[in-house]
Amino acid sequence: MADMRSETADVTGLAAYRDAQQWLASAEARTAAKRLLHQYGLGANPTDIAHDALVALWHHLRKHPHSSIDDVAAYCRTIMRNVVIKAAQGFGPVSFDDAIDIEDQQMPEVETTLVDDLRAALEAGTESKPWVTAAALNYVTLTAYPSIDTRRAPLPQAGAKPDQARVWPSLWFAGQRQPGLFPDGGKHSARQRKRLSRAAEAITAAIERAKTELTRPDRRG
Repeated sequence: MADMRSETADVTGLAAYRDAQQWLASAEARTAAKRLLHQYGLGANPTDIAHDALVALWHHLRKHPHSSIDDVAAYCRTIMRNVVIKAAQGFGPVSFDDAIDIEDQQMPEVETTLVDDLRAALEAGTESKPWVTAAALNYVTLTAYPSIDTRRAPLPQAGAKPDQARVWPSLWFAGQRQPGLFPDGGKHSARQRKRLSRAAEAITAAIERAKTELTRPDRRG
């Protein structure tokens, strides 16, 4: 125990650690974390991302105590991005079940004037699967800001309606990237169509619950 305490003291006393700790506690770090969470559709607390980044840095410096950081802000942003990506990739897979065809799935309407309120309601919700909340947040954001570049995500089938086309990038940016979920080379199996439809149903249900939450009498001004 004494050795562990000594080791902790040694790491936290390093200039690299102190500089990073100071930056990660700044408003600039919180803003950067918020942007990353928004980019990957996660509803986590930006402060938690900064804390996890500091923990990751502590482990690195414990093994490499002579490391130096030339650009503290850039280095910490890289660590935070890795933390967020790891969190996004850690979500559970979409479950397969009987569902209507993805092309027949009716997606929810999102009023642009309610986007911020919907996002807040989704983030405060109690979805059992984090990827559902993340994908629903992505869907709402893509609806409000259709010019967002989603070219890194799999492209929907030609002829898909705009609301259906938002399902694929919403899932992909929520960490749903397991093999077999999206069609490969234009081939779209019945199983894939049903899995995507099941995921679309989950997104729809989450958004509709958030809408219902917004109409509660005790929330009205």
